[in-house]
Amino acid sequence: MILLETFARKRPTNSMFYVSLSLPKWVEQEFSDGALHVVDGDLLMENDSQGNSSSSRFEYSNSTLKCLSSILEMGLLCTKERPNERINMRDAVTKLEDIRSDYIESLRT
Repeated sequence: MILLETFARKRPTNSMFYVSLSLPKWVEQEFSDGALHVVDGDLLMENDSQGNSSSSRFEYSNSTLKCLSSILEMGLLCTKERPNERINMRDAVTKLEDIRSDYIESLRT
């Protein structure tokens, strides 16, 4: 849940969520249109050399989009309604480490 809260910048107690709509359900619905529909734009803002902020949704590399998508998918796997459908936390940590390593490697190339 914390992954979803962090990247969407929405709390599960947000007034937009009601009995039939939860944070994980909202992320799943919005995620079908891409990670940028879920991730809060302020998290993606970059400063140029003059300190001006830029948040154009068309400037992100494939590696950044892949990383964001992988993180959101992990958040959804961790918040499945049925406990037996959720990913094991040890496996989740390993997967997050892999996502991080892949992203860092993509920045080097």
